[in-house]
Amino acid sequence: MLAKIALKIIDLEKVDTKIELIDGFYWDKVEKILYQKDKEIYLTKKESKLFQLLASSRHKIASSEEIEIELFDDDNYNDNKRVRSLLSRLRCKVGCDLMHSVYSEGYKLNLAKKC
Repeated sequence: MLAKIALKIIDLEKVDTKIELIDGFYWDKVEKILYQKDKEIYLTKKESKLFQLLASSRHKIASSEEIEIELFDDDNYNDNKRVRSLLSRLRCKVGCDLMHSVYSEGYKLNLAKKC
């Protein structure tokens, strides 16, 4: 009985390891790798940390300040220029907006629409 429950939990964890994003992209939470279809997309350390932060709760909105504190190792937060710059470079790299801005709140993952 206990073994069956453990197997179900393991199966559920396997299913929940990938977050489907727009345009065929997905984030693998276990491997911490971004893929487009089955092709790995190289991410910088900060880009990877940004995905980890936003993927920790798919529907959560992370404020610019929260992102800044998590990604940059200093107390020099005064505006969100570094966050916007990081998102802009990521957008250029992948060719689409994998994260979108929620007006006056922050950023969240741009999840694939389920039909």
